[in-house]
Amino acid sequence: MSGLSTPLNSKGLPGHVLIKTITFEEHDGKTKTTDTAHYQTIDDLDGMLQSGMEEGATETMDDLQSL
Repeated sequence: MSGLSTPLNSKGLPGHVLIKTITFEEHDGKTKTTDTAHYQTIDDLDGMLQSGMEEGATETMDDLQSL
């Protein structure tokens, strides 16, 4: 398993920081990707969800899966 973890400033909520972790694991000849975001507060999470982040992230993962 390999991956990365980094603090990010949120584009949807300027001034708010989240910790983003992405891991990659080989499983039956394919790559399993796990993408996790940790927000400082529930309000930060709610703000990101209201910003449309969930739809954008889903679209990005769908695009990656089609490669």
